[in-house]
Amino acid sequence: GPQPLGERWKGDGVSWVVPDGWSQVAGGGAFRVATLTIGEGDDKVEISVSKLRGDGGGVLANVNRWRAQVGLPPIDEEQLKKDAKIIKAGELEAILVDLKGESKRMVASILPTASASWYFKLTSTTELAGKHAGDVERLVKSVRFE
Repeated sequence: GPQPLGERWKGDGVSWVVPDGWSQVAGGGAFRVATLTIGEGDDKVEISVSKLRGDGGGVLANVNRWRAQVGLPPIDEEQLKKDAKIIKAGELEAILVDLKGESKRMVASILPTASASWYFKLTSTTELAGKHAGDVERLVKSVRFE
């Protein structure tokens, strides 16, 4: 069921705080650790949390794959440095990208650890993704590893 507000969810050496108003369910996929949802029907939005070993194919490759999903052209390392926001999750640094296509928008973060890469991704309509963009950042900032 829904996570109590402000409480830490813990699992497999990692924990985070589910943002206000969101519910969390277990992953379901091979790489997916959890899915967070908010809203109902056409207003339903989800954040997927997944984990891949190592660097998961590299930051730029992932960002360009996501850009393609929202209808944007690929970028290079140089542009990635300009576009990505660096956020802190405890001692670790994550990058956050906000990819605005014509009708779809993705707010995604990559948090690398020594052994794996964690991905936090919200994809929705431009309007809804914008409304919940701050929640992705809040979620990632709350992540801690034991």
